[in-house]
Amino acid sequence: MMKKLLYCCVVILFTAAIPPVDGDEGIGFTFITELPSTLHESSGIEIGENNKFWSHNDSGGNDRLYAFDDEGDLIQRLTITNVDNQDWEDLAQDELGNFYIADIGNNHNIRDELFIYKIPNPTEIEDYESDYNIEVEAECITFIYEDQDEFPPDDDEKFYDAESLVAFSDSLYVFTKSQSDPFIGKTRMYRLANETGTTQEAEKLGTFHTDSDMLEGQITSADISPDHKKLILISYKKIWVFYNYEGRNFFDGDHIEVSIPEDFKKREAVCFLNDCELLITNEETSNSPQSMYIFNICEVVETQVELKVLLEGCYLPDEGLMHTYLNESNLLPDEHPYADAPYFHDGNEELDDIPENMVDWVLVEARKDIGGDLNTVSESHAGILLNDGRIVQTDGETPLAFQDLQYGESYHFVVRHRNHLDVCSREVVIMDNTYLGFDFTTGLDQALEDNQLFSTIDGKFALFAGDFNHDGVIQNTDSDLLYGNAAIIGEYRDTDANLDGVVQNTDMDAWLANKARIGASEIQF
Repeated sequence: MMKKLLYCCVVILFTAAIPPVDGDEGIGFTFITELPSTLHESSGIEIGENNKFWSHNDSGGNDRLYAFDDEGDLIQRLTITNVDNQDWEDLAQDELGNFYIADIGNNHNIRDELFIYKIPNPTEIEDYESDYNIEVEAECITFIYEDQDEFPPDDDEKFYDAESLVAFSDSLYVFTKSQSDPFIGKTRMYRLANETGTTQEAEKLGTFHTDSDMLEGQITSADISPDHKKLILISYKKIWVFYNYEGRNFFDGDHIEVSIPEDFKKREAVCFLNDCELLITNEETSNSPQSMYIFNICEVVETQVELKVLLEGCYLPDEGLMHTYLNESNLLPDEHPYADAPYFHDGNEELDDIPENMVDWVLVEARKDIGGDLNTVSESHAGILLNDGRIVQTDGETPLAFQDLQYGESYHFVVRHRNHLDVCSREVVIMDNTYLGFDFTTGLDQALEDNQLFSTIDGKFALFAGDFNHDGVIQNTDSDLLYGNAAIIGEYRDTDANLDGVVQNTDMDAWLANKARIGASEIQF
């Protein structure tokens, strides 16, 4: 998606000076600016290049988009010369910066054709740089709903009003508002091809139950994040965040619901500033001017951290995978092995089923970087290591989920294993998304200090085997443990350096090759 720009320093000044409006769950909505007076009924919002916000009015308004800055000053007008504003309800943007105006309002369910107007990225319009007033003709995408047969339908079948549009990949997605009586609190999702020239039938993909109260359940706007991993729907009183979905199956993943402050009325437009922050506008009301706010969804959605490591002891360079001998021998424990000293991890992670590609348990820590001081462990989780190096939750698929990482803060990630040398990420990871990641397998410089990773013959990098007593140093005290636990077969032992279920000379060989290897001092116990 085209990068959405903003004067960051100005936003920071606003957020520092103006207290947030708290929702029912303590979530802050930070005031940015009042909208220009011409946008008394802002119904769609997008961010263009050169730090401009673009919006339009609702039904009956001018056939124009208005650009304004973060102080609410009107700076440009864009007239669409070949269409009328019957009921413009949302504004979307694709990866190339093209805008889509959703003329899809249908309060009485009597419109037999609906329209989405496509215009180019405003920067490509003639005289964009020099004129206050610019003009453009729109391409028209015409559609009907594939399951609407009557105009108007019966009161209990009035599902065909909509105020929400998302551009994603090569398609457009409409989310209905519904005017049914009785109101059943569901939004329907329809897909359209991004094509002009013919009247399409919008394909119904699914439904989602919002709320049986109309003010809480009628969807008024939508957007998808720049990384395409989060979908937002809003109503007058709520925000829904959808994530962990596959492809376009937005309703099949996870979602959370957030209440909007009671004194923040008539929310009609939303768009992503970045992968965390939303812009939300409200229409003018008798006791509230038309305004724009920021809401940070990273304060309410868990942060998934995609980490990847390899263990020297069980890595098979010819296959590019780690072997799963402990798993194949049914030696892996259902509960994580990091409750005792020196880890003292108090999580209750355990397995209902052991995935076939599980290698072993690992422990992951997020450490806040405070001026280079890494002593603060913000959060830790036991995860399962898969044979391709991914660390996931006990479901065997989902990356580890962190609840307490703070937006804008810097973190290092530490991966610990019960008989390999622990490793810490060299680079800090900024918490600026609900999806973060770090790959330890790509280079020696991925580790915090020098010589902290083993170089494999196929060009990957792995944790050193042989730290049996977990003290961050591979030395004689580790070999002493191994000598005292030799010739053990079919057991899950820390002295099993190559993770084959047998403690023997091959484990001593692994230890000997790494003798005198010292781990990063910052993460030693």
